Amino acid sequence: MSTTQKKATNALPHTIIRLRKQIGRIQIKKNKKEYEKMESTKLTMSVEEMADAVGIGRALAYDLVKKPGFPAFRISGRIIIPVEALKKWLNDQACGGSVCES
Repeated sequence: MSTTQKKATNALPHTIIRLRKQIGRIQIKKNKKEYEKMESTKLTMSVEEMADAVGIGRALAYDLVKKPGFPAFRISGRIIIPVEALKKWLNDQACGGSVCES
């Protein structure tokens, strides 16, 4: 194996780590854009949409909607989350139930 090939092989793990970070940043931007799009056009969202918008997994999202006080309701078996109520709930959670100062 030549010196150039050895350097390329040694650099591979660093390149993979760098690419994973870039993919993560792209995913965060994509989630943010999807959330902004949803908040401007939709009044409600599904559990899966909420999970994507908030950046949590599907299982955790379903656990959240079961908690007392979480803004969700059922229509014909489908779980619906009002967008504005979700924003208020998230703000309340972040501020510990008190009004946050901007």
